[in-house]
Amino acid sequence: MGSGGQASVGATVRLYVSLADWQSGTGSIGTQITDASGSVTFSNLTSMKYYWYASNGCRDNSSQSNTTSMPIPAGATTNLTTWITSTGTLKFVNNFSSACRIDVNGITLIPSLQGGFMATQKMGTGVYDVRVVRLSGGYDQTFTGTLTCGSTLIT
Repeated sequence: MGSGGQASVGATVRLYVSLADWQSGTGSIGTQITDASGSVTFSNLTSMKYYWYASNGCRDNSSQSNTTSMPIPAGATTNLTTWITSTGTLKFVNNFSSACRIDVNGITLIPSLQGGFMATQKMGTGVYDVRVVRLSGGYDQTFTGTLTCGSTLIT
């Protein structure tokens, strides 16, 4: 489903058997494209818990439902609904030689980003306050930016 509740026609849905595969985007056991009703069908599945990733352009379900709550019985038909929303990427670059803490909208997202390293996080679109605090002291700065669909906001 699109963010407004309408069917998302032409979305790509990838099915995974483990959280690790879903997180890395590797090891998909099947890929389908949604039809005119926004549906896909995966057949001949064994009884287990599954994870899925649905995307259509810069919209995806990375911040929404992505797994069955319990194993799907073998041979059964199960209907699941997922919402895909507009997303972008927050990119954090630590140009200091020492570690920094990264807070996003008042919540610590990265407790310790080592000096000289970077990290990325896919997030829903919107306005973000990103606070960067050098753990050794001497730097505490907050940046505000707007993340739009498909964009990258760099701090």
